[in-house]
Amino acid sequence: MDRGGCEFVSEFAQIFPICIFLDLVQLPRRDRHLLVPIAKKVIGGRTPTIRQEGIDALVAYILPVIRSRREQPGDDLLSPLVNLVEKDGKIGESDALAYANTVLFAGLDTVAAMLSLVTRFLALHPARRHELTARLDDGVFMRKAIQELLRRHGIVAIGRVLSADISYRGVNLRQGESVILLTAMIGFDENKNLHVTEVDFDRPGPQNHAAFGRGIHSCPGHVLARRELKIFLEEWLKRIPDFALAPGGAPVFSTGFVTSLAELRLVWPA
Repeated sequence: MDRGGCEFVSEFAQIFPICIFLDLVQLPRRDRHLLVPIAKKVIGGRTPTIRQEGIDALVAYILPVIRSRREQPGDDLLSPLVNLVEKDGKIGESDALAYANTVLFAGLDTVAAMLSLVTRFLALHPARRHELTARLDDGVFMRKAIQELLRRHGIVAIGRVLSADISYRGVNLRQGESVILLTAMIGFDENKNLHVTEVDFDRPGPQNHAAFGRGIHSCPGHVLARRELKIFLEEWLKRIPDFALAPGGAPVFSTGFVTSLAELRLVWPA
């Protein structure tokens, strides 16, 4: 805090939620130095080759852990996940690996992206930041404020590969082609939300968004993600209520299945 600034992504956003996640699954915090670059390859890799390199590296890391937790389950978050029982008995190793990978990606990348985009918004909009700071102890207000920030800053897109040729609204799509569904745009539906580009902490609810998916595709970690965002806002704004983007330090965006910031330089009164 006394430094008067930081590079928010690498010095905070990629540390706070990942350390919490590693604690929950009882893996060493130091492993984040290995896992963050892997997650970036898988989620933000520009080519199938890069993404596959990340997947292979993640499997090499997590598969021995899965096998150990299947043989000797503990009281961590991962053990019950990789030992789920269906009607035919305990799930196989391949399903356990798939479930573990899904949880790992959520814990390693999406919350960091969310924190970074919300912090950028607050740095650029001091009036909204001061409004939050003044009402941190108002639980009802904070729940609505967090929902509104999530509506405005949807980060996750859903990728699909077409199983057949289709024509949609005059666009011809072919079997085997990839499409990305921009779920973030649900929060910008003007039929559901007025003045969609503005952030209104008193917006009449419920806010319409799909920041954590919908229905059977809802993120199981949404409660933890909201809690982490709430704790971050409370603790950061109590300590650093006034901050801004560093002069000449324009945010560096990264897009793909997750929209995030690769760099966010902040300054504040030392």
